[in-house]
This record gives sequence, C-alpha cells and structure tokens, in this order.
Amino acid sequence: MVKGNGKFDFNKLVKFPMPSRANHASKIKVDLKGEVYFSKSIIDGVRRDNEGMKVDFRHSEDYRTIAIKPEQEGDFRIPKAGTMKYKEWKDAMQNFGYLLPAIYCGEWNKEQGI
Repeated sequence: MVKGNGKFDFNKLVKFPMPSRANHASKIKVDLKGEVYFSKSIIDGVRRDNEGMKVDFRHSEDYRTIAIKPEQEGDFRIPKAGTMKYKEWKDAMQNFGYLLPAIYCGEWNKEQGI
C-alpha cells in the first residue's frame, strides 16, 4: 500500500524472508469445540509409513505429552483431511484445567519410530 502520490522506489524496500521451518512443524491443535487439527507434516509422516493412516496414539495421564507411532494394525486412524471431532479429548483437557485451544508441537523420532 502506498500513501500520497503513489510513487516509490521498489528497490529501496526490504525483502520479506521466507518463514523458518517452524511453520512446518508437527503440530496438533485441540479447540474449544472439540475439533482436533493435525498438521500436514504429521499427516505426511504417517502416510509415508502406511497409507491406511492407522497409528498407535497415546497420551500421558495428564495429557501434557502425546505420541504417535504409525502401525498398520493401529486402532486409531489419523484423518487424511487432518481434522476430526474429538470432544472427549477436549473435555479431558478442560477437566485438567488446560486453556483451549491447546497446541502440541513435536518432531518425529526416527530411531523409535514415533
């Protein structure tokens, strides 16, 4: 946007750098409506190991830590679109007193396969 007469020297403007890889981090968001959003990096990581998107999905008792392990015989399926309703997870987090939306950030541990 340009104010005034609209004349400016484009070459004097500062370039925007590309965002860091943090924007591509593995994230899961749980919101107040019980919607859970899985980031593209999680979907791609699970799909790379199995097309059925089945995983062994676990959490610590206080819901602070979660882990996803792709398994062909897993009993939890990550939605290919990346979004699902999961009101029980939202309710459990609210019962622990967590403010929502909550965002889990992580990375793949290739040694452990999680």
